[in-house]
Amino acid sequence: MAKKLIGVFLCTILAQAFQTVHAQPANDMCHAAISLACGSVMQGSTLYSTADSFSLCGSKTAASHGVWYVFTGSGMVTTVTTCSPATTFDTEIRVFTGSCAETSCLSYNDDAFTCETGGSSVTFLADSGIVYLIYVSGYGQAAGNFELKVSCHSPPHQFCSQPQIGLPDGSGGITDTLSIDQVPGYIYAMQVKVDLSHPASGDVELRLESPSGTMIMLYEGICGAFADVKGVFTDSALLQCPVAYFQPAYPAQPLASFHGQPLTGTWKLHALDRATAESGILHSWCIEALTGTCGINSQCDDGLACTIDTCANGVCLFAPHNCTVSLSGRVITPVGQPVPGVVLLLSGDDSQTDTTAADGTYSFEVTQGGSYLITPLKTDDQPPAQGITTADITRIRRHILDLDSLGSPYAMIAADVNGSATITTQDIVQIRQLILGNSVQYSSGILWQFVSTDYLFPTPENPFVFESFRTYTELNSSVSEQNFIAVKLGDVNHSWTPAH
Repeated sequence: MAKKLIGVFLCTILAQAFQTVHAQPANDMCHAAISLACGSVMQGSTLYSTADSFSLCGSKTAASHGVWYVFTGSGMVTTVTTCSPATTFDTEIRVFTGSCAETSCLSYNDDAFTCETGGSSVTFLADSGIVYLIYVSGYGQAAGNFELKVSCHSPPHQFCSQPQIGLPDGSGGITDTLSIDQVPGYIYAMQVKVDLSHPASGDVELRLESPSGTMIMLYEGICGAFADVKGVFTDSALLQCPVAYFQPAYPAQPLASFHGQPLTGTWKLHALDRATAESGILHSWCIEALTGTCGINSQCDDGLACTIDTCANGVCLFAPHNCTVSLSGRVITPVGQPVPGVVLLLSGDDSQTDTTAADGTYSFEVTQGGSYLITPLKTDDQPPAQGITTADITRIRRHILDLDSLGSPYAMIAADVNGSATITTQDIVQIRQLILGNSVQYSSGILWQFVSTDYLFPTPENPFVFESFRTYTELNSSVSEQNFIAVKLGDVNHSWTPAH
């Protein structure tokens, strides 16, 4: 029996020894929070992090395992976001004031309205010298890798109206206007502050209308019998009832509906008392907004299918999306005969090779937006004198004696086998040696020359300087018919065909 117990004990110890141990993130605990600053971009992970105990802080369920960061305010409007293609799971962000021992929830976000990647975004005014604790976790039990970005901006534009007008009970309501002049750019964040007295806030409806005609329900009496509507409506708030003086509250419909619209123009606040017997007073209301060159992603569309175009804090960002475009063409002789076996070298932002098929075609798939160079190359031929006969020698001799010009630039390039940029009897000597089998190449070391079909010879009678390549700068769409003329040196009558 003792031996059996010892065996069980040893097996347990061995099993525990072979269990995989995963390292926790360095900032798993609040006291080890990683410092952030305006402009920070950090890669993080919640994998293998442990749970923390604090109040729900805006979510309906307790936070999953997460990691901590710390940020010291400088009086700027601060946005902390995981909205990035590098974020791989559904994140949540919580912002606290206080200390690790006693946190006080400031703001929470699960899914940012303008984020398409499952990321979160929290915007708050970071008072100078105040330390903020930031907790990044996953929705439910989600976990993974994320990119955390911090951006800071000057305080928002603020415009207020102080009508001090009564809100009659059971009537058609009132409308107050707020005119805003010459604010550049488009709204990308905003909040609305309302100071309205009423014995029963559940009787009140508030609608906000933009100069562009968009209208949202700001408040629809959700707070029931609580008195007054005195709150700051913001999409990142934790509560829906502005029951305390100027406490943050989220609106009945998102203020993000106004993102991308100009702030300039006449705004309207429509107030309605839906019940009788009690009336109220609209004391004041204010709009606070941040504007930039964009407010929504669609205002950043650059027309390219292969970039992710996003508006982040009023600025357009264009991220490569690994899309490809094609470069294709053919290699043919001056009389249209396809040339197989030509090696095409692609260089620049990518390096590839392709060899022409029996029909002379080639093709490359390259990253969109890159710059490239294509150079054809064919160093051999079997047999080396394929397509070259004494008829070619005769034509070259008559050209040298001014009895009959070779005529085309391609024929003249074919005649200059030694690469001297002239046509002489030395070329004839080397061609004869190739035909007789006494050599396998010319003194120039090549048997072929290549000319881009787009190249126009400025002086056709002196064609020895030409473009033997093709270049592409910031290639954004597929291109075809990127052809080359292949010139077999020595074959001035272009009789070459592939050997069988």
